Amino acid sequence: MKKILTMIILIAPLAAMAIEDYEIKFTKKTASKRESEKQQLARISTRAVSESIYYLIEIRRKTSTSPATVEVEYGAMVEGTGGRLFMRGYGSKEIYIDFGKTIEVESDSVELSGREFNGFFNAGTVEEDIEGFGVRIKSDDGKILAEKYSSKSIEKELREELDKRAERDSKRSQFENMDKEEDSEKAKRPLKPWRRKRPPLRNFKR
Repeated sequence: MKKILTMIILIAPLAAMAIEDYEIKFTKKTASKRESEKQQLARISTRAVSESIYYLIEIRRKTSTSPATVEVEYGAMVEGTGGRLFMRGYGSKEIYIDFGKTIEVESDSVELSGREFNGFFNAGTVEEDIEGFGVRIKSDDGKILAEKYSSKSIEKELREELDKRAERDSKRSQFENMDKEEDSEKAKRPLKPWRRKRPPLRNFKR
């Protein structure tokens, strides 16, 4: 009994220290900022503002048994000026990672817009904001091998939206493949010989 307990005590820390197949890091970057010309109203001036954001994703393959060719899927959760949450900047890319190496991937850009106000009594900006960002690594059969989210508070929403987008893209890809197969079948069919149609005979009365 003592030997069994000793083995359990030794195995438990090893299980807790199990190495993850991939390490994911990402950093928020600003690509550009834009401001329109000010518009002067009665007691206030206003102008449109916008910002283009992207994320630099770093992925490291930590085990030799993990797949080298994987799909990286990502997306940002944005809060609109009215408080509604929605996803922007969704994308996916197929990458190859050597064992022990780190590869960098740039996400699609996330465009944020807003409006700046400057009045006699108050001033401020009402604009969209990124609430969270998520990255998932998938195998060729769609299995999630690793994932990382910017915060626990927005993880559920990011998971749900990423699932929806992935399902939509999968259906679109299926339809595109069906169209390609149909076009291929049409190309294989032999062309019918072209025949000139004779005009119908008319009966002329003498």
